[in-house]
Amino acid sequence: MLAFCLVLFSCNSKTPQNGFNKRLRGQVNIIVEKEKEYYIKTFAKEFTGVFPSVSFNIKVEEDFYDNTEEILNARGENRNDIIIMDTKYSPYIVKEYSDELWDISSILEPYKDSYYKEDIKKFALDQGIYGLPLDKKPYFMIYRKDIFEKGKIKSENIRTWQEFISKCKELNKSLNKDYKFMWEEKDNDIYHVMLSQVAGSNNYFSENSSLSSDKIKKVTLTKELLKKENMISREDLIEGIKKERVIATMVSMELLHEIMNSLPEMKGKWTLTKVPAFEIGGNREVLLEGHSIFISRDSSNKDAVLTFLEYIIANEKIQQQLLLGKGIFSSNVNSLKWSDLNKKVEYYNNAKLWILAANAEKLLMGK
Repeated sequence: MLAFCLVLFSCNSKTPQNGFNKRLRGQVNIIVEKEKEYYIKTFAKEFTGVFPSVSFNIKVEEDFYDNTEEILNARGENRNDIIIMDTKYSPYIVKEYSDELWDISSILEPYKDSYYKEDIKKFALDQGIYGLPLDKKPYFMIYRKDIFEKGKIKSENIRTWQEFISKCKELNKSLNKDYKFMWEEKDNDIYHVMLSQVAGSNNYFSENSSLSSDKIKKVTLTKELLKKENMISREDLIEGIKKERVIATMVSMELLHEIMNSLPEMKGKWTLTKVPAFEIGGNREVLLEGHSIFISRDSSNKDAVLTFLEYIIANEKIQQQLLLGKGIFSSNVNSLKWSDLNKKVEYYNNAKLWILAANAEKLLMGK
C-alpha cells in the first residue's frame, strides 16, 4: 500500500517518482463491452503515464453472456486478464465461475467505505470478493420546454405515466404533429428501465426484489400503451432530436451528456425532471446498474493487473472527470463527494443534474 500511495501521489505530476514506473511491465489484456471502451481506455492511458513499461490490449466483446465460458477460460496470448461486463450478469458469474476469478478482498479492504455494502455483496462468495461495480446509470426525463409551452403544457408538472401519455397525446393533437415522446435503442429497453423503477432496483428478479405481479402488469400496460399511441422512436436519438421528431424521452445520464456534446445549439431548450411515477406519490428515482470488473485468476501479469485495478478504485480524480465530461456515474461514493456536484447544468435550464443522481442513489440504497 505504501508503494501504491507514492504512485498515486505521482499521478498528479508529469514525472513519476521513486522509479515505480520501472517496476511494472508487460501487457495487460482487457475484454470490455463497447459501452465501456472509452472508460477503460481513459484509465489505461493515465496508467501508462505512470507505468510506461505496461501496455494494454483492449478488445471489445459484443456478446458476453453467451461467450462467458470461452472468455474466462482463454489461455496464452488470448487470455483475458481483466473482464468488464454488464453488472446484471455478476451474480451468475460469481456463482458459476469464482474458481476462475481472483479474490480481490485484500485490494478492496482499504477502500471498503468507498462502496455501498449492498453493491459489494453481489460479488461475495465464501468469504471472497470476486468482482467490483464500476458505475451505475441514473435515468431522467427530458422535454423540449419550448414545444410543450407552445401547446400550453408545463412538462415539469407531469408526475405520473398516465399524465405523461395523456399530455403527450394532447400536445400532438393541439399542434397537429406526430412527435415522439420516448426513445429506445432495443425492444426491451423501456421495459427494463420501468421494471427497475417499480422494483426500486436493477435486480428485480432477485430473491429480495419487491417486484410483484401487479407491478409487472402496470409496466407491461404502460409500455403497450406507449407503443399503441405510436409515441416510441427507434431512430438514431441525436438525429431524431435534431430534426425535432423526438421531443421528450427517458434517458440515462450518459445519453444526457451525449446530447449536450452533440447538440450545443439546443442549450436552454430542455426541461429535465425525474421519471414519472406509476401512481401519485410513487417512486420517481431510477438507477440501473452499469458495468463491473473481474480479474482472471490465471493472469500471467498479476502485479500489473492488480495494480491497475487498485489504480481504478483509488483514482477519484479520473472518476470525477468521467462524470462531468461523459456522465459516467461511479459506484465509488467518495468520488461523488465533491463541490462541483452541486453545480447547475445550464444546458438543461440550470438543473442540478449530478446532485439529483447522487440523491437518487442514496434514496434507493436506503441511506
